[in-house]
Amino acid sequence: MLKSVFPENPPTFYLTPFGDHDPTELVARTQRVGFQEVKIESVVCESASESAEHFAAGLIRGNPVSIAISERGTVTHEEVERKLAEAIRREMGDRPVRVSLKAWVVTGTA
Repeated sequence: MLKSVFPENPPTFYLTPFGDHDPTELVARTQRVGFQEVKIESVVCESASESAEHFAAGLIRGNPVSIAISERGTVTHEEVERKLAEAIRREMGDRPVRVSLKAWVVTGTA
């Protein structure tokens, strides 16, 4: 959605938390820095936002993407949130918006 608002220079923050999802690479990286007996497990939980608007506000205001929007200065945070809320509502519904979250937990010994 950010690419549609910023086609020439979209903020890339979301590539960081959502782009590091290969469990094999996570284990290999952990081993490369010296950890042994490395284990990885998937943890899944459900999250719910009161509405598409609340979900959009959290995605925009709750992390560094808000700084990137300010730096570009071409649209307001509210405009981006409104467009994102519309997309969320189309794809996921509204009131509440439920999403399944997944995280990899990596453990090892030094």
